[in-house]
Amino acid sequence: MYRSGFQISNTSLMANIILAIILFLIGIIFLHEPITARKVIGIVVCIAGVYLIK
Repeated sequence: MYRSGFQISNTSLMANIILAIILFLIGIIFLHEPITARKVIGIVVCIAGVYLIK
């Protein structure tokens, strides 16, 4: 990611945010986890964080 112009200090943060979103989707699709307001707010905050980093 460093060679593509992305700051190396943000790589770990981005990987953790993307992993949280993927695990959220896996939980909903495969494990039939309920979608709660708290989970949705968490994903929105993650996406907002990714936007603010860029």
